[in-house]
Amino acid sequence: MVNSAINPVRIIGIGNPSAGDDSLGMIIARKLKKLHSSGVDIVEAGMAPLDILHLLEGATSAILVDATMSGQGVGTITRLELPRDMHQLTHFSWSSSSSTHQFGLADSLILGMELRTLPQHLTLFGIELGQTTLGTTLSPQVSQAIDQVVSRISQECEELACMNSK
Repeated sequence: MVNSAINPVRIIGIGNPSAGDDSLGMIIARKLKKLHSSGVDIVEAGMAPLDILHLLEGATSAILVDATMSGQGVGTITRLELPRDMHQLTHFSWSSSSSTHQFGLADSLILGMELRTLPQHLTLFGIELGQTTLGTTLSPQVSQAIDQVVSRISQECEELACMNSK
């Protein structure tokens, strides 16, 4: 598991590694792992939103990355800070919430807020997805957005003084 005593910030990449653009959260987590060796916990998570609450336990700050479906252009980047932007959270369909019968990411974060278990600083990056067919590759717009989000997350962590370069 992760050690928040050593690493006060946790980055969680969410997604399905076999479903094209829906793999973006996990790809971002892998890219960040290659760039940074210490100062932050980087976790690749699947698509079970309730697991996120467990993965957030003990973190002082956290950054979540997931694909969104909001009708915006493919590759559009959204950044939300919780609790400030809580009212906007449900305006997006997060890819980890692919079924109407499933407890989604937004639901999990709302529950975490109610239970007061979320980190003090929680940032959520979403990238509007395009293709999600199993076995497909990333769309060009999402691929470009991934590089931008990796850069933005690295910068945020440096500002939080949580990441040490190799």
